[in-house]
Amino acid sequence: MMYEKTYKKGNSIRFCGYDIPLPDMPPKREIINYGKKKHLQKFVHTPLTEETLAKYDLKTQERLILQEWHKREHGIWIYINGKPVYIPGAQYHFLNYWYLLQVGTLPKFYYRNTLVYYLLDYLLEDPNCYGIMLTKGRRFNMTEITNHHAYEYQSRTRNTNSLLLNKNEEDVKDDFKRILYAHQRMPYFFKPISPNDNPASSPLAFDQPTKRNTSKDVNRTYNYFGVDTEKHADGLSSYIHYKSTTENVGDGKAFQRVRISEYGKIDPSSMNIHDHWFVLKPTMIRDGERVGFAIYESTIEEMYGGKTLEICKKLWNKSDPRKRLENGQTESGLYRVFIPFDKYGLSDEFGMPDEERAKKFIESEIASAKGNAGDMLAIKRKYPIRESDVWATANNKSPFNLLPIASQMEHVNAGIERDGSRMMLPRRGDLLWVDQPNGNVRWVDSENGRFLRTQEPRSVSASVFDHKGRRRPSMGHLYCMGVDPYNTQVDEGRKSDGAAVVFKKYDFLEDGEGIEPYKMKSNQPVMIYAYRHENPEMFYEDMMKMAIYWSCEVLYENNRSGMDLYFNRNGLGKYMMIQPSEFTAGSRPKTTPGAFTTEKLINQYVEYIKMYLAENVQSIRFIELLQQLSTFTQDKRGRLTHDLVVAFGFALLAAEKRHQKIDVEPEGNFSDWVNEYKA
Repeated sequence: MMYEKTYKKGNSIRFCGYDIPLPDMPPKREIINYGKKKHLQKFVHTPLTEETLAKYDLKTQERLILQEWHKREHGIWIYINGKPVYIPGAQYHFLNYWYLLQVGTLPKFYYRNTLVYYLLDYLLEDPNCYGIMLTKGRRFNMTEITNHHAYEYQSRTRNTNSLLLNKNEEDVKDDFKRILYAHQRMPYFFKPISPNDNPASSPLAFDQPTKRNTSKDVNRTYNYFGVDTEKHADGLSSYIHYKSTTENVGDGKAFQRVRISEYGKIDPSSMNIHDHWFVLKPTMIRDGERVGFAIYESTIEEMYGGKTLEICKKLWNKSDPRKRLENGQTESGLYRVFIPFDKYGLSDEFGMPDEERAKKFIESEIASAKGNAGDMLAIKRKYPIRESDVWATANNKSPFNLLPIASQMEHVNAGIERDGSRMMLPRRGDLLWVDQPNGNVRWVDSENGRFLRTQEPRSVSASVFDHKGRRRPSMGHLYCMGVDPYNTQVDEGRKSDGAAVVFKKYDFLEDGEGIEPYKMKSNQPVMIYAYRHENPEMFYEDMMKMAIYWSCEVLYENNRSGMDLYFNRNGLGKYMMIQPSEFTAGSRPKTTPGAFTTEKLINQYVEYIKMYLAENVQSIRFIELLQQLSTFTQDKRGRLTHDLVVAFGFALLAAEKRHQKIDVEPEGNFSDWVNEYKA
């Protein structure tokens, strides 16, 4: 009995942040490798060859061919070392029929590739997804999978076009040769009619030959998705093209599949991948609906003076599926995908991920860097275990000492403190109104939340009211908040995020003296926020929630107006901090909320960050903040693209404001004190 794919049981698997539906599993006895000992449960290639077919009569041949088409559509289930694994139809076709040019054999089974095929099948069904922007470590051979993905679709679909791009003409020609090599070795029942199986240049056409072929093989070719030998013999009218990377490549022609390999290494002078995508995307829309799908895949390199890193990060930031426009799409229309090397980079003898081996490999690579910051950061990009590793940069223009930052990032990524204890990593969540807007707020854990925190406030929403009924923060002696807001304008082609950092000031009663920074509970950032709403007032509301939750004052960059007006309108004017007098020496005391950014103020907060990092970098447990600190530059562009660093600088400035000391019990005998008071 042939397996038929259904989705009635609601099973799913999580991969790279996506919950992907899994087809229903058949009875155990119907799963391949059932009954074998675990160590024998491996994937074995089972291609149906033309030599095998020749042994049977025509009716049996037709039955066997239809079985292969069925597997190509529905996939198979197989036990791998005791684990039931669903191999989707496209990967079944890849494993059994896609010969590799480099080695001349069929590919090995890797479960990580299975997960990629799952993801592609899943996102192709999402009308809001125009493609994926995928990054991963080295050794994944993703180019071969994406070559096959284009071919597999084109070879069974009529009137379609695929476009292949790579970092240069030589590499994209090599991609095309790989496809031709596999195509030429396809059995006739999977091989579309083509006027030329070995074209000297683009495209590979699945079309009617100039001279009609009446051979038996052609007339016995089956298109499982609507068997019609006569029409199939006339060709699919589908084409696989390859082009050189230029700014307007693909413009004006409809492509149902686009594959851009090594996008992180493309020379920006030939093609800016960010700008090019917004030229390409409209070609994938017909009558308001998506008709195409793009795959961007690459490791990311710091090439061409760092421009590749900057351009890729720009498109990456616009492709976060947690941040969607009103139409349900991300700002770019792409969904970003990061595959961590430690989980999927290396495999065991069964093709299943070997995390222990991958971690040891990374440790040995880091050890080989011998503490060199530039080499360590390059290794992180090659074999990333966190998304932030992808964007690690040597940053010669940084005002900070990068080696301690890189070291702390390693500890945060590993979740281990300096003494080997488990690190309390940030939790992601949202702040919700308890009773009504402008009231109190509460924390709820949420995977897609906009807030990250490492600890709870000492007292949640602990506001007080003065004699005029005005609401005031009551925990300003312990917490303060820095905010880098945004306006509706686009800064130098980039829509910056709004960012905020809550800083917990040094508390002697909690930490005492002489304690190691990583053991401290105070003198550290305790909450961060980086997000851009289309409506700035929604950002202001988030900032209001944050200030109420920690009951602290807010110092914000007031070059952009609007935030203080919003706070005042909602009765929280007293939460807005006036620029501390410590930073206004020699000029009139400020009377308006916030701080106006000048060159002097920038130098001040950068200097404060430098001093803090020199002594306390071990207290920062937010990888997002550490990553921005590692790539920050003090020029205008650097500040515009590092919102969290600016907010952190403002938080450290706010921490310098002097607050009235908390009353403590007086020293000496209590009765003596009472008598002295009476006197």
